[in-house]
Amino acid sequence: MSSQKKLDDLQAQIKDKKDFVFFLENLIVDLKENPVDWENDNLERFLEAMSAWVDSMDGLYKNLNIQPPENINWQFLGQLLLASRIYE
Repeated sequence: MSSQKKLDDLQAQIKDKKDFVFFLENLIVDLKENPVDWENDNLERFLEAMSAWVDSMDGLYKNLNIQPPENINWQFLGQLLLASRIYE
């Protein structure tokens, strides 16, 4: 199984905090083991890509003809990113 397929499968299976942490741990492993597969392999590029993806995600969902997620807690996502700056 390709690393992309594995990550796609893990992402699709996220149902709770434990699954999300497991997914993040696998992202870290994948970055270490397959750095050439990562277009955005440093924090600056990763955050720029995240910003761009979020900004254009409505168009992506529309083009794929799928319903975008509802009730995204944007404030929590901001808190998560800020906390990650300093958490050890």
